[in-house]
Amino acid sequence: PYVSYTKITSLPDTLKVGEDLYLRHTKITKLPDNLTVNGNLDLRYTPITSLPDNLTVKNDLYLCNTPITELPGNLTVKGNLNLSYSKITKLPNNFTVVGDLDLCDTPLTTLPDNLTVNGDLDLYDTKITKLPDTLKVGDNIFGIDQSIIDNWKQRTKK
Repeated sequence: PYVSYTKITSLPDTLKVGEDLYLRHTKITKLPDNLTVNGNLDLRYTPITSLPDNLTVKNDLYLCNTPITELPGNLTVKGNLNLSYSKITKLPNNFTVVGDLDLCDTPLTTLPDNLTVNGDLDLYDTKITKLPDTLKVGDNIFGIDQSIIDNWKQRTKK
């Protein structure tokens, strides 16, 4: 459903989303617990400050330009996760992103233990100065000094 740019502020607790859910530029502040979106979930430019427990997004999750500071540990994203320009300060330990993870221009200073990104990891304009030894990235790392990447590869023999 496309409800972007509407005055919607909440969703029903029993909502089932069989495809994409576009909530961009709405006043939505909360999603129901145990929500499954069988496509993309677009929350760009919303005032949402937290995600519900057991949220499953079967494709891409867009949280760009939101005030979210943390993600729940039981979040499942089976596509790309875009947190660029958000207020994210912490990612959960043992977190996996099936696609790309975009952290561009966020206040994040560290990455969690056992972070797995099967696609690209974009760290452009973050304060991250060290990559954890337990980090796994399937494709490329962008946006930080090459010496940081080289040091991580040397420590982990990547």
